[in-house]
Amino acid sequence: MTSLPVSIGIAGIGNVGSEVFSQLTKHKEYKKSFIIKAVSYRNKKKKRNFIPKGITYYSDAKKLAKDKSIDLVVELIGGSEGIAKDVCFIAIKNNKHLITANKALIAEYGKDLSELSNKNLVYFGFEASVAGGVPVI
Repeated sequence: MTSLPVSIGIAGIGNVGSEVFSQLTKHKEYKKSFIIKAVSYRNKKKKRNFIPKGITYYSDAKKLAKDKSIDLVVELIGGSEGIAKDVCFIAIKNNKHLITANKALIAEYGKDLSELSNKNLVYFGFEASVAGGVPVI
């Protein structure tokens, strides 16, 4: 069981990742439960004024997924292959909880990720990727 506050690493700070970051940092009730320790995004040249100093930046999201100070990895990169897939599997193999909104990844590897998370006793949240299908699930 992870103690509070939960340390989070966000892989992918695009439109969705920026909003997740914003919500987790601006609401007082979230600040008691979560702390963002690290972020990873592809284009470091793109100015991101909302990320305060003291948050670790990883140019390689796979290193974020291995960071021992992170309890929960939030994957918001997208795509079913490549770095998004690697980050998710690496995170779970390193006993980190995982949340993803990646539809393509869940369609292709959801069962594998679920089985691996059960084996490693970590939380695997994918509701954001399948919200339209929740009544079916």
